[in-house]
Amino acid sequence: MKNWPRGVLYRFAAVLGLLVVLGGVVFAMIDPEAVVDPSRRGICERSGGRAPECTLPPESADKVLYALLSCSPDFFRILKEERAVFGPVEIRALPYNLISLEEPRMTVATFVKPIEAYGLKLIAYNQDWSLYKGASSEGYSWGFQVIESPAEVAKAIKARHPETEEFRAFGWERGAMRSGDWPGLIWTPKRDFPRTQIECFGDRGDNGMQELPHVADLLLSQSAEPRIFGRLRLFISSVRKTIADFRQF
Repeated sequence: MKNWPRGVLYRFAAVLGLLVVLGGVVFAMIDPEAVVDPSRRGICERSGGRAPECTLPPESADKVLYALLSCSPDFFRILKEERAVFGPVEIRALPYNLISLEEPRMTVATFVKPIEAYGLKLIAYNQDWSLYKGASSEGYSWGFQVIESPAEVAKAIKARHPETEEFRAFGWERGAMRSGDWPGLIWTPKRDFPRTQIECFGDRGDNGMQELPHVADLLLSQSAEPRIFGRLRLFISSVRKTIADFRQF
């Protein structure tokens, strides 16, 4: 009976030692690269501006716009890699009618200052999805909003890519232009954007793309708030819009 305190102490020490060992194993298994920002901005911040990437000329906006012209999912990877050139952005998910699948679910990332690419001034990135009437799957679109007119945008692209077939008027939207060599569209949409859109389109499954990535994942090294809060705020504003649309009838 006199030895029971010593036994308890030994057991406590053994359990504590086991926890320390397990903690060390778990810590060793954590991949530090999993939480490291791989973008140019992240590299420069970690190196104090001494990494070779920090001395590269600021051509990444041109690189991103060039990637957009392919209208392939590879564009999203390049946008994420070169996001530092766009600087701070304000991301906003626009409210939509919850009942209508045909109304676009749009997210807009507005740049704090215009970003120059191909001699054009890019002021925002946006993407959306919707289920068009008669379609069997979602339709996706993504691209940039620019200050210049559709004709000026077409001229700038043609100057950089003279091999591209001439851009011509495209019938279903006023001011829209299209080239036979580029699956995208240059146009002035009526909804929410008074400027020109340089935009790509696709359906679910096109080029192996199953869904659009989150805009915050593309342009922010880390989100300012949990994603669930943003979704809740969007849902509330969309409920209000749905009620307002219903009252109009």
